[in-house]
Amino acid sequence: MESICINKPNDLKTNLQKKNIATDYLNLGRQGTDYPEQLNILLSLTKETRFKNLVWFFYEGNDYEKKLKNFDHLNFKINLENLKYQSKEKVTNNINYEVNSNFNISLLFRLRVFLAEILSGLGFFVKYFVKYPDLLDYSDYEQAVKIAGKFLDNKNVGDRYIYYIPSWQRLATYKSLRFYYYKSNPQIIQLDKLKASIKEIAENNNFIFIDGVDFFMKIKNPLEVFHYGLNTHFNEKGYQYLADDLYSKTQ
Repeated sequence: MESICINKPNDLKTNLQKKNIATDYLNLGRQGTDYPEQLNILLSLTKETRFKNLVWFFYEGNDYEKKLKNFDHLNFKINLENLKYQSKEKVTNNINYEVNSNFNISLLFRLRVFLAEILSGLGFFVKYFVKYPDLLDYSDYEQAVKIAGKFLDNKNVGDRYIYYIPSWQRLATYKSLRFYYYKSNPQIIQLDKLKASIKEIAENNNFIFIDGVDFFMKIKNPLEVFHYGLNTHFNEKGYQYLADDLYSKTQ
């Protein structure tokens, strides 16, 4: 969890450090990585490092897209240059914009917003009968966890955790919790199956599974943890909440 888009002192590591100044935290999170790259970073960058515990985050939004199969971990050499921030974008303060203050929020528009928030839009009625495919290659992810487990065993690492971070797609359905169909939503069924698989693999390989879904779904407005409530990275509040939940469940 790289805390992308957030600087110190509001990033995840600093929030954790504030809670326990006697503990040092090494954050190996890197944006745009799935579990194969995350495993590679762990094996490469901590080979000569001593540490007591490990927290491996799994984001249900996209951490399952790449596969471990056919990758030679024993001969993997990570390119440290690729871990450096590189940006060719030019910063400018000359931004012109215009706001139309005469927009009429009609009753029809309010109804459409209501349906979008409660039912994920009118398309919900069609999607309700769609069977979504499995998101995770179970055996592939299990192999990655097994490799990590053996590596941690050899280094005598104590507690090892897998923290499951809910996606924006899940949190955006929070208002439907008031109604019976939240658990019947095909996309929630798909995500719950993914979560159950991650939990099972974690616990079968001596990792402690931490379910972040329960924590974030109990927030009055879970979307407040994202920039502008949109499908982006966590904002300052999101990393604060994440640090709070993680720290409370790893002590």
